[in-house]
Amino acid sequence: MKLLRLLKRRGKSGFTLVEVVISCVLLGILILGVFSVVTPIISGVKSREQSANALMLGEAADAYINRSIKNSVFVAIFENAKPDDMKADSTIPKSKQMEEMLAFINNADNKDAAGKDIYELKCIGIRWKYDAKSQQYKYMITSELVDKTTGAVDISSTSKSYDVFESCFYENLFPAFTFDIMETPVLGEDGSPTTDPPTMQEVPAIKTTINVYRDADMEEMAFSGDGYADFTNIKRQQATGYYKLFSKKGILAADGTSYVDGTGTVLREAPDPDDESLPDAEKHLETYIYYVTRKLKATTTTTTP
Repeated sequence: MKLLRLLKRRGKSGFTLVEVVISCVLLGILILGVFSVVTPIISGVKSREQSANALMLGEAADAYINRSIKNSVFVAIFENAKPDDMKADSTIPKSKQMEEMLAFINNADNKDAAGKDIYELKCIGIRWKYDAKSQQYKYMITSELVDKTTGAVDISSTSKSYDVFESCFYENLFPAFTFDIMETPVLGEDGSPTTDPPTMQEVPAIKTTINVYRDADMEEMAFSGDGYADFTNIKRQQATGYYKLFSKKGILAADGTSYVDGTGTVLREAPDPDDESLPDAEKHLETYIYYVTRKLKATTTTTTP
């Protein structure tokens, strides 16, 4: 009976401070143990999800670029460029490459029966743009509206150029793009290289390398992949075999054979991204891919009674 009275008295008085402290410590240890198990699982899931999104971004970007240009009769890649280079009377519109592409489009042989252009000039931009959703700058793919008479692109705030993918497609991802014209050794009649080391010549194919990073400093890679656009079949299908993939060496001079180098040209020396004296916009130059392709024709369906 005395024991019951003691237990009842204890129940009314509640837990002692020591007991509460011990309980909190034990509960904290339990929670810490749970978090130590759950946190790596959550991080792993997020990492795998980000890797999957990076793979999707890389594949979609590669498919869009290569699908857009593979049926072209002209392709000109301008790297290390600035938006001002695309303005009227600026470097790209005044280049020999642009002159030759526009001349092809406006040639009387490339008009339909009504005198309208069969071909059109298009441009894909790899632009260093501000992503409002993440509030960060990153490279994003754009479709640029090109002036069909000059080759200039409107870069004003009222421009009708648009982002190819929604900004959510780039969420927590930072892509970088490089383009290389494929090369092969010059071979002699016996099938062996003519020089040692072999002399390389460009072939009608473009290699696109896309690296997708997890961080804005582009140090932690989430995906890396290559894609190829081969123009050989298009060249064979042309009645005249006419096709031109311009070299990436730079802007062609007026003679059409030599290249313009130096300050102010489109193909600048790539800046050092670690140079803190450079403003951010100077560290991240842009790439523009101009291409001439056939216009899509609108078709109408007719029915017979």
